Amino acid sequence: MILLIPSLNLTKAQVQSELSTIRIKPSGGWILSSAQRGGGRGRVSPPKDPLEWARIQGQLSMPTTGQTTSPSSPGLNEWRWIEADEQGSFADRELGRGWLAVEVDRDEPGIWLMDIRGAANVRVNGTPRGGDVYSNGSTEIPISLVAGKNWLIFSGARGRITAQLTQPQREVFLSQRDSTFPHVIRGEQDDLWGAIMVTNATTQPQSGYRLQVSATGMKTTITNLPTLQPLSTNKTPFNLQIDPTEISKLSDSITQLAVQIELLPPALPTQANRPAQPTARDLQTVQWEVRNANQPHIRTFVSQIDNSVQYYAVVPPANFGDSNARQPGLVLALHGAGVEGSGHAATYAPKPNLFVIAPTNRRAFGFDWEDWGRWDALEVLEQAENRFQTDSRRTYLTGHSMGGHGTWHLGTLFPDRFAAIGPSAGWISFSTYAGGNLNLGDDPLSQIMKRAIASSDTLARADNLRQQGVYILHGDRDDNVPVTQARTMRQALAEFH
Repeated sequence: MILLIPSLNLTKAQVQSELSTIRIKPSGGWILSSAQRGGGRGRVSPPKDPLEWARIQGQLSMPTTGQTTSPSSPGLNEWRWIEADEQGSFADRELGRGWLAVEVDRDEPGIWLMDIRGAANVRVNGTPRGGDVYSNGSTEIPISLVAGKNWLIFSGARGRITAQLTQPQREVFLSQRDSTFPHVIRGEQDDLWGAIMVTNATTQPQSGYRLQVSATGMKTTITNLPTLQPLSTNKTPFNLQIDPTEISKLSDSITQLAVQIELLPPALPTQANRPAQPTARDLQTVQWEVRNANQPHIRTFVSQIDNSVQYYAVVPPANFGDSNARQPGLVLALHGAGVEGSGHAATYAPKPNLFVIAPTNRRAFGFDWEDWGRWDALEVLEQAENRFQTDSRRTYLTGHSMGGHGTWHLGTLFPDRFAAIGPSAGWISFSTYAGGNLNLGDDPLSQIMKRAIASSDTLARADNLRQQGVYILHGDRDDNVPVTQARTMRQALAEFH
């Protein structure tokens, strides 16, 4: 376990002239490793954290600036100095299961946008905030720094942590770091749903903001935003409706639709107490691809789980549109870690009489197709079945790597939904793949936690596949998911299947 404290050299802060934005990157810091290895972080429950314990007990001593080593606290080693690279990144084997704490001295208070990568979360002067453990670049968190010393403590997980602070150009603004947009399908007149991030880079709640969205051939829509909480981001859903009287202006040859998204500030009353015409606080133009229904495409929808906008990718049948074709079947295809549904769908060639449908798992890594990822997959399955009127007797489930685990997981939980399953390079459960000790006993709290994680025990539900066809694919030289995962499931199934 480690704690890393980089020093931010504010005198060398870079000024980006093209953006008129000040950027601050760390130049160096200290690594701290635990004297007792194996502190229990990761896929374990409950976790053990000697560093947090030392902080709570008031025993954690921060390092002395300018020293290469410095005392820490009982049970923890000394601080060790490390240099950052030009990107403000720190890479060290001790960072695989540790922390990055940044000391920032400021002459005056202010709001900054924090771009962190490789950290699961961060505490800003003791306040917990989210992170970007897989370095997707989707996170830009507004934080408030006080005059004087500030401490930012990051929780790392993958051996490298990068931190950067940027001055915001506006108090409330749009960001495309984590957007969800659909493809426009020619000939269809359904509402189109999208979502874009709205950031409140102030310390006060902001109310009365709206999104105005417009595009050629579409009706202009205005969406009222909820109250934006201080120092927060809000992924805001919006919709576009096709205007039958204007849609003819879209040429059949057009491949992209320019969609204008305007963030409108609260309307201020005029002297006559009438709302003033608002001006755009922020304006962004995004391009939505236009495709035919027989081409691979992305569809969005409003989730009934949490009212968020989600998407799924579609690979239509090779004989799509053939009036003589029989009712098509459906393959629900679950992506692996870091791929996302759109990328996973792109690996499939069109199949005769089969739709290939790829849900998202609520992120590229998401929920390992458990919990919210599981419900996302089932919701997408229902969406696709209803839209494309597929044959429920020919609904199949497959997936690769993390998606292979999802295939075992969903297949054993909902065997009545699938005629056959085909897990590829899939792992069985967290305990068999991640290898973590659950740290659970026979006390009442442990029993509660055992029940909570029981759904991950795929092997215990193998008998549910008694009536399904099962095709297992796994290379014996797989250096990511051991082939023993597949062989264990095959052995269990061979007893009765």
